[in-house]
Amino acid sequence: MKKPGFKYLLMVIVFLLTIGYFVTSSIRHSRLTDETAQRVKLVLDRMIVYENIYDDMQDFETGYRGYVITRDSDYLEPIDRHTREIPLDITKLRSLTNQEGISAAEASDIHNLDSLVQKKIEHGKVVIQLVHDGKQDEAFQRVSSGYGKDLMEKIRTVISSLESSGRYQLQVANTRSSEAAARTRNDYLLSGVIGFSLIGLLLYFLYLEEKRRIRLGREAAHFAAMVDQSQEAIFSVGTDSRILSWNKGAEMMYRIPEQDAVNKRFLDVVRPVMSQEELLAISQHLKTSSHWEGEQIHLRQDGIPIRVISSTNVLLDDEGIKVGYVAHTKDITRIKELEEELQQINSNLAGQVAEKTREIREIFERVTDGFLAVDSKWNITFISDNGAVLLKLEKASALQRNFWDLIPMKYSGEFVQGCEEALLRQRPVELEAYYDPAGSWFQYRIHPSANGLSVFFRDVTVEKRVMEELHRSEQRFRVLVENSRNLIAQFNEHQQLTYINPAGAFILGIPSPEKPQIPFIIQQQLDAVIRKVLQDGAPNEQLVSWKKEEHSCHLLVRVAMVQPDEQGSKMAILVGQDITQEIEHANQLRASRDELRKLTNYLEQVREEERTRIARDIHDQLGQQLTGLKLDLNWIRKKMNGTDPVLNDKILEINRHLDDTVRTVRNISAELRPLLLDDLGLIPAIEHYCEEFHTRTGIQATFSFEGPFPALTDAVNSNLFRILQESLTNVIRHSNARSVIIQLTSSEANLFLTIRDDGDGFETDRKSETLGLIGMKERAIALGGHLVIRSSPGKGTVIEVDVPLSTPLVA
Repeated sequence: MKKPGFKYLLMVIVFLLTIGYFVTSSIRHSRLTDETAQRVKLVLDRMIVYENIYDDMQDFETGYRGYVITRDSDYLEPIDRHTREIPLDITKLRSLTNQEGISAAEASDIHNLDSLVQKKIEHGKVVIQLVHDGKQDEAFQRVSSGYGKDLMEKIRTVISSLESSGRYQLQVANTRSSEAAARTRNDYLLSGVIGFSLIGLLLYFLYLEEKRRIRLGREAAHFAAMVDQSQEAIFSVGTDSRILSWNKGAEMMYRIPEQDAVNKRFLDVVRPVMSQEELLAISQHLKTSSHWEGEQIHLRQDGIPIRVISSTNVLLDDEGIKVGYVAHTKDITRIKELEEELQQINSNLAGQVAEKTREIREIFERVTDGFLAVDSKWNITFISDNGAVLLKLEKASALQRNFWDLIPMKYSGEFVQGCEEALLRQRPVELEAYYDPAGSWFQYRIHPSANGLSVFFRDVTVEKRVMEELHRSEQRFRVLVENSRNLIAQFNEHQQLTYINPAGAFILGIPSPEKPQIPFIIQQQLDAVIRKVLQDGAPNEQLVSWKKEEHSCHLLVRVAMVQPDEQGSKMAILVGQDITQEIEHANQLRASRDELRKLTNYLEQVREEERTRIARDIHDQLGQQLTGLKLDLNWIRKKMNGTDPVLNDKILEINRHLDDTVRTVRNISAELRPLLLDDLGLIPAIEHYCEEFHTRTGIQATFSFEGPFPALTDAVNSNLFRILQESLTNVIRHSNARSVIIQLTSSEANLFLTIRDDGDGFETDRKSETLGLIGMKERAIALGGHLVIRSSPGKGTVIEVDVPLSTPLVA
């Protein structure tokens, strides 16, 4: 039967032949291209020389003709230069003529051109010499004879013929190059078709081979699955002596993991302790037989030798071709050791038993856990010192006693069940149980055997109490979280919600806390703050707002990061307080405050209007009446003509009282509403009031203003003037100031009033605000501005008012 590798070998040979043909064609085309390029270069070089000779001859003829006609020596310089260059061009042309690729006709033309050039040069030199000798007429006759002209025409004809021949050679070279390129292209195409065909066949055969390999792999996998759980070493080896599979039994036997054994030479892995002759004999045996079995010594990974019984079978595929081997190895090291030990024990059984018993006892005594062993009848055969202490028994009296005599069954219900389970299943059992006589919790590890039970146990009371306290703490925390009225949620490092308490689910409108899904509009607001907390590690707060059934909801959230766990995963805890009612109450309070402020402003406006009316009535009516009384008194005094001095003095006294009354009426009117404020505006009213203030109190009041002032409404004038009045009143009452500076400035957008005194000052906390200060601030707020008071004890007081010059404030 033909081996599969023959097909690949045949395809490789054909592919190599194709590549050889491709390379040969490429070399042939390269050589042809180089030859063509060389011919073209020679032709071009000759055509350049032809052109140079023709140009030089034209310049030569022009030079000597011009010299003959003009006898100007300037014409001799190009003649000398061309006389030197023309021989060089002729020499170069001769060297090019000696190379291959020159036809006989072209060589003849080149020789003829050389002869004509020499004659032309000689003719020119003769003419020039005649001119030098003073034979001008003779030189002119030679030039006019036409001989030189005929020579030049022949030179032009020969060069034209040579150039035509060169152009023909270039055309022929171009045609050959195109034909060669076409042949090369066809060669490349043929090579490509053959190459791609071979690649397609190769891929098809590889596909078939891969199917075959996959089938064998599945069979090997099935075989590996069958033997994987075997306690004995079973592994397969390919024909290249490399391990293909390695079961768990082999891992345990040789102490080599599967990944370290597969694809390694099996002799390097199992390392049989055998000579080359023995290995060769086994190999020869497997060539003639499909099975070999025998005892061997192998080396584990740690270098420890193991004695095995090895069985090797040959693996064949469906076509009967050998594909590998299966080795079945059983570790008999322990059996051999036991046999040897048995022989030694037989020789000195009593001594060895005693020694082993002593060693085992010492081991158990050194163990900090308790240990006891019972036989099949529950008689205690051994108990360690720690075990006796933990169970509160006397070791000497416990040995060879029945376990249930010492430990009543009523105290050992769970322990009994564990023992019965271990005996029934013949598998170790672990459990925890409370032992009442010792008042402790024990963790038991019960190991069954054919002759009884071995029990390891340790006191876990402290651990148990810690776990119970931890559980209670967790329960308390869960109760607090589950019953909290605030939102409490947990997010992982990917900002995904992993837990939310019932109150949080209700607040956010989440139907099921078990499958939490935060609404998109809320998640958008939370993402930024959660991301920042997870990145920076610092707690952060944010107000989250959304619409719920046409009502606005507001949640104040605080996010903090929990330290990463052992896996490095971060976690964010979010605590949110529903402040919807607080914000609604704040909005209602703000609205109520705005309404009260509007009402206060309205009442203040009404009061200001009433003051204006009363001030005008007092000024106009009462002032006129007092003036009339004064006129009447003066009339009476004139009529008396000084006849009664006592009555005259009384009239003068009444007149003085009337003057005081008039001034008092004017002051009252001015306090109620300065008439200058309505008649002339804010600035004259302030100036007048400062003068009156200085006159009345003796405190220097300096007023200055800057900037253009638009016409202001009565509300602005009234409120700013009242703020000034209240400020100066406070100066009189509290500051003990010696001077006051009042500045009024304006900009395009704002009006500024500054009142500065050098008085005692005061602490500007909220508690120190009087009704007067509050009223001043409210007046500034009513104008859309604000009032700031800056003061400290011993440093005076500054009141700054900033009012925007918006349209409603400008008259």
